[in-house]
Amino acid sequence: MTKAIMEAREWQQAQLIIKQSQPQIKPTTTSATNPNTITCFTDGSWCKETKAGGAGWIFVDPEGKELSCGQTAERSVTSPIMAEALAIRSALNQALDNGITNLMINSDAQELLRAINSHETIKEIYGLLFDIHTLASMFLSISFQFVPRSKNSQADSIAKFAKETLVASMPKRAPPCSH
Repeated sequence: MTKAIMEAREWQQAQLIIKQSQPQIKPTTTSATNPNTITCFTDGSWCKETKAGGAGWIFVDPEGKELSCGQTAERSVTSPIMAEALAIRSALNQALDNGITNLMINSDAQELLRAINSHETIKEIYGLLFDIHTLASMFLSISFQFVPRSKNSQADSIAKFAKETLVASMPKRAPPCSH
């Protein structure tokens, strides 16, 4: 029992050190009129019953032309906000891989965007927020903005498809997702 307590204390101390060393990145607000700014719509989808999460994103040029889209799905996703954070992290990685340097992320996840923009800590997704801030620091300019769900339907469809594809590949013991 004493060993477990000591390990728990060591873990807590490590978390304090990590928190203190977290980069203080202030996202640069990018004007939508910047001809080099690419807009990325992101969304996450989550299945409570199977803990499957899907992520979808779409890159759009300043004229509104779709450049590319992507998706991913993961197991052991514990909440909708985690699925949303996975979507943003995946989109940031894809943007960097594509050589995008000026980016505007649009999401309908208000709580997550508030945490990203104000550097709030959400314990459940602490590591994902750290990754998002680290990736964001690699862009010349970046912003994270809220869009209503009605304006994010394409990314939503992609995320749901990714999640449902993963759920369909799971053993049939898993109950179906409630929508």
